[in-house]
Amino acid sequence: MPPHTVYDALQLAVSPVILISAYGLLLLSLTNRLGRAIDRGRLLRNDDSPTRDLQLRIITKRAK
Repeated sequence: MPPHTVYDALQLAVSPVILISAYGLLLLSLTNRLGRAIDRGRLLRNDDSPTRDLQLRIITKRAK
């Protein structure tokens, strides 16, 4: 096989793997970000600070 044909075959085989990996990393980062917001909201639920309601609204807005 000519070298350019081997290169094209490798490119066609590797490109979907890279795209799937990038999509998985994006989902992982979004899941972690939402999880941190939920954890913070649960901590604030038991807190009696005067700014609790404001912080909960901000976290809810960011989670959406």
